[in-house]
Amino acid sequence: MTISDLALRIDAGFEMILKALQLNHDAVLDIEGVCELTGLSKSAIYQKTCSLGGRPPELPHFRKGKRLYFLQSEINTWLTSQPVRTRQQLTAAAANLDTTQAGRNRATRL
Repeated sequence: MTISDLALRIDAGFEMILKALQLNHDAVLDIEGVCELTGLSKSAIYQKTCSLGGRPPELPHFRKGKRLYFLQSEINTWLTSQPVRTRQQLTAAAANLDTTQAGRNRATRL
C-alpha cells in the first residue's frame, strides 16, 4: 500500500465521520428560530404550543422555565406532515374509494 492509497483511505474515513456527525446533529431552536424557520409569528407559535381542551399541543416543544425550545428536526417533520395532495392523487384516491364502496354495496346485497 502506497502513501497516496493510505491518504485516500484516511480522507474517505474522515468524510464518513463528518457525514455521521451531521446526521446526528439536531439544532435546538428558541422561539425566534422557529419563527424564522416557519415564517409564523411568535403569537402563532405560542398558540400551537398550548394544550387546549385536553388536546395535546400541535407543535412539539420543550419548556425550560418560562422559555420554549424546539428541535429543528421535529419542526421540519411538523412542517411536512400534511402535504397538499395533487389533483392526480385526489383522483386516484376517489377512484379507489369508488371501487371500495361498490364492492361493499355488492356484498351487502348478497
